[in-house]
Amino acid sequence: MKLSSTRKVVWALVVILFSLFIAELPLGLHSDSSSIVEASKVDYHTTSNLNLRSGASTKHKILLTIPKGKKVDYLSKSGSWFKVKYNGKTGFVSSSYVKKAAVPAPSKTKTPAAKAATPNKVEYQTTTNLNLRAGASTKHKVLLTIPKGRKVDYVSKSGTWFKVKYSGKTGFVSSSYVKNVTAAAPSKAKAQPAPTKTAPTPKGEYQTTSNLNMRAGGSTKHKILLTIPKGKKVEYVSATGSWFQIKYSGKTGFVSSKYLTKVNAAAKPAPEVKPTHINGVLLVNKAHGLPSHYAPGENKEARAAFNQMAAASNKDGIKLTAFSTYRSYDYQKTLYTNYVKKDGQAAADRYSAKPGHSEHQTGLAFDISQTGAKNPFAESKATKWMETNAHTYGFIVRYPKGKEHITGYMYEPWHLRYLGVDLATKVYNSGKTLEEYLGVK
Repeated sequence: MKLSSTRKVVWALVVILFSLFIAELPLGLHSDSSSIVEASKVDYHTTSNLNLRSGASTKHKILLTIPKGKKVDYLSKSGSWFKVKYNGKTGFVSSSYVKKAAVPAPSKTKTPAAKAATPNKVEYQTTTNLNLRAGASTKHKVLLTIPKGRKVDYVSKSGTWFKVKYSGKTGFVSSSYVKNVTAAAPSKAKAQPAPTKTAPTPKGEYQTTSNLNMRAGGSTKHKILLTIPKGKKVEYVSATGSWFQIKYSGKTGFVSSKYLTKVNAAAKPAPEVKPTHINGVLLVNKAHGLPSHYAPGENKEARAAFNQMAAASNKDGIKLTAFSTYRSYDYQKTLYTNYVKKDGQAAADRYSAKPGHSEHQTGLAFDISQTGAKNPFAESKATKWMETNAHTYGFIVRYPKGKEHITGYMYEPWHLRYLGVDLATKVYNSGKTLEEYLGVK
């Protein structure tokens, strides 16, 4: 009897302990499962056109300029600079010109990650025979000529130029000569492979690159009908292998295509550069230029203001000399070219303007130093005096310290711009650059 009672007690205790263990288990599991939290992804957007640099200061090389409103991938922070990724490049930008846009976190219910949908490929079609160039201007080398009516894959935009892919090559074309022909992406249909057959060369004019025999057939075995002088235009009819059937001087015959070059349709003339005035102020910088024929000479009002300023500084024991004022377009072109040869374009662009983009061409910019200074481009008593007093005579320090990301030029305490006393005083008191004061990014 005692043994039976003992067994009952033991079994009762086992049942109780097992019940408590089962009751406790779901609570623990629930607690663990609810602790999973998804972090929000953080994006940044540029608030103005912003230089991406190789290091975290304005002293470092500009890798590229990111347009206003573009999204960049934040990597890390270095003082007031962010390390970011944009368009395949990694560099540094000033954190003052980006804003954070938080993407909402997904709901608590975790779902398997869906495979990212591939965006529709953007295609354009050429509206004429079009040169594919190595860079975004007519100054760059022609890589090949894309025939009229051909489709190209859009990559990106640079001003009025598109970066595109065509026939395995990537380059730039003028956006004026392509049209958008992007079609909606098919649901599951497999894309048809591109035809491998080479399309015939379109009709048009060609020019001989040397004295060229026109023959009765498409080989050197055929009779010579006549010799076409170098530089003459011929009309294309058809192609047979590497020979073209052409028309010239009333005759039809065959010539080797190796000695012909395509005569492109007249390129659309570049728009005439016009001076930019904002609120009555002439603005000249890297983005706003002057035509080559703009030649007003040194501004008389600015010269008179300088003379007054020099007389005032002389009373304080500082003699000022204006060692460079008006420069013509051609003179600036020579200066800039020499600086590029000496220091390379990236370095030259920090302290010298391209022709047509120099303030000196306005006649309103004065480079000023202390009379007799060994280095007129160094900080001195004269530059410190001008920084404090120049606005009272109508001048501002055009490229102030710490503003290279806005002006595009390194600190130049000697470079003054005449605005007139009223406006110069307002700009000075604002603590802004001329671009910032005028609201130009």
